[in-house]
Amino acid sequence: MFFRKRGKLRKEESDRLLRSIESMKERLDNEKHYVSHSVDPSDD
Repeated sequence: MFFRKRGKLRKEESDRLLRSIESMKERLDNEKHYVSHSVDPSDD
């Protein structure tokens, strides 16, 4: 019984981690988009 619960918890944590990573990636992509459309690149 302990091992089944442990496996279920591991899957839940993996799913939570994947959702967190996807959320961070969306945020990063949005911020890159905002920066690329709001700041002129410097000539330096």
